[in-house]
Amino acid sequence: MLNQLAALLRGASDDILRNIAPAVPDGAAPERLEYVRQLLDLAAAEIDLVDIVDTEMHSDATKISVAAAHLLDGIHGEVSDAAATDGIRQVRARLAQIIHPLSTVSQNQTAQSAEAADLLKQVFDADARWRTSVEAARVAAQTRTAIERSPSRPISPPELAALLNTRLSPRNPIEVTEVRLLPGGRSKQTYVISVAPHDEVPSRMVLRQDASAFAVDTVRGPTTIGEELPILSVLSERGYPVPRPILFETAANDLGQPFILLEHCEGSMGGDRFSGFYEPSRPAFEDLAAWLARVHAIPLHELDFGEDALHSAEELMNREVTFRWQRWRRDAVEASPIIECAFAWLLHACSFGLGKPSVVHGDAGPHNLLIDQGRISAILDWELIHVGDPAEDLAYVRSAIEKQFPWPEFLDIYYRSGGQPIDERRLKIFSVYVLVRNASLSACAARTFIEGGSDDFMIGAIGVVPIPFIENQLIALIGDEVASAPGSVS
Repeated sequence: MLNQLAALLRGASDDILRNIAPAVPDGAAPERLEYVRQLLDLAAAEIDLVDIVDTEMHSDATKISVAAAHLLDGIHGEVSDAAATDGIRQVRARLAQIIHPLSTVSQNQTAQSAEAADLLKQVFDADARWRTSVEAARVAAQTRTAIERSPSRPISPPELAALLNTRLSPRNPIEVTEVRLLPGGRSKQTYVISVAPHDEVPSRMVLRQDASAFAVDTVRGPTTIGEELPILSVLSERGYPVPRPILFETAANDLGQPFILLEHCEGSMGGDRFSGFYEPSRPAFEDLAAWLARVHAIPLHELDFGEDALHSAEELMNREVTFRWQRWRRDAVEASPIIECAFAWLLHACSFGLGKPSVVHGDAGPHNLLIDQGRISAILDWELIHVGDPAEDLAYVRSAIEKQFPWPEFLDIYYRSGGQPIDERRLKIFSVYVLVRNASLSACAARTFIEGGSDDFMIGAIGVVPIPFIENQLIALIGDEVASAPGSVS
């Protein structure tokens, strides 16, 4: 029965690719269908491995739980043994529960420290073996290509025209000829607007609006569109490649949530999270390196970061990792010892030797770049801007860059453009951080969907699809040093 179910899931995935996607013109729909396919492939791969999980993983978890219970008895309370009837979700949850107390004991410089560190490594390795097996099954079955993106459909031009006429041109009516929802964002909705020739407004604009059901949570609180206004105003005035603000609605309005109306920048999306850059261009890579260096060089006092501008990068990072770990443990629908171990590793690794506090974009991947005639025309989506180590932005874009452009050359351009020196140790730390941050955000999305905060399937998919990819990358990054002391981060 299970094998038949796995075959049906893969058949449904194939049908989406061959029969459904080509007939769907909506610009957001192909991305949604791609997430559906990813979910179907993941489910089929896990079904294929049920028997293996029930034997190997359960055996590993039982041995580790017994050893952990003996070590932690009287120190951190009881540790539950893996029950014979536990499935993979319960087994991973039990392992995840012991990460934090083992991490604490491993750092206490006591007689039990070495044993706790060894058990941390055993937990990570057991979970990594399971995840690697699932990934192998998924890759073996997934030979299809990604769904092609296609044009979007217009939505609500009359409603938008009424609002713009009230706010911008009450005496000279604006005629909205097209509104297109762009695929991608979930905490913010983005629309491209076309209007008939008019003396007071550009012929094309962009409307960026808070989503009603889901917001990106940060240590400073949920992000809002209002936070981007002063950032974009300052950066556009100083010649940075960002869209210029035209109108800002701070409260709920006829279109729903608060929004900001922006100048349209020419160009097309540089890439996505699945494919990286769509059309590699040397000038675009050079532009990205140079613009990141310029962003990182902005004096902190020119943007309103409040008390964050007074703290060291180590203090800010420790606060951020602690916050993300708490959010992960609150929101995660399925436990992940790999991710728990990564948080523990990161807290110790980021406690010393980070860079000079700088302006950090936080999400400067190809999906947030516009490219026009091979050059970067705009850097978008500044909702995660913060004070931190500039190594974060470089670590974030590295994997996409390395696929198509020499990384040492990219760094050389960054340095020649004024970027501060960044070593491999910091890049590794922030490569891990970006992964666990995204895991935390994914968990929040999944929790929002499951608890009825949103009925948007994509919110639920974003909460599930990235996690296996994140775990696989963490295995590659820190699999050999989960229990390492901070000084040995390599």
